[in-house]
Amino acid sequence: MISQDEKRILLAKHFGWTDIHGGPQEGGMFWRGANPKRPLALKEEIPDYFNSRDAIGACEDTLSLKQKKDFTNKLGELVGASYTETIDAVYWTGTWRMVTAKAAIRAEALGQALKLW
Repeated sequence: MISQDEKRILLAKHFGWTDIHGGPQEGGMFWRGANPKRPLALKEEIPDYFNSRDAIGACEDTLSLKQKKDFTNKLGELVGASYTETIDAVYWTGTWRMVTAKAAIRAEALGQALKLW
């Protein structure tokens, strides 16, 4: 089974972070890496996708339409919402559980939807 730290690193790499190091394995508290927005700057702490709605929300904003659909389906599955598609519309029951899902659930759904784990 893959740890949350390993999942965090996989998400960071998927979204362009490089040279990731540190963390508990190396005796440090933080995972650091080269930020894709500032690759020449000093290493920064990688986003904490499992504890920050802002961090995971920024990732969600970059998804393609198909990826958003896959993410929404996976998120609905994880929170117990159900999906019904008719000719005219799409209905989600349990939408409130999806909207209010914590960062950890959203990060898990995103990683699964992107097939990172």
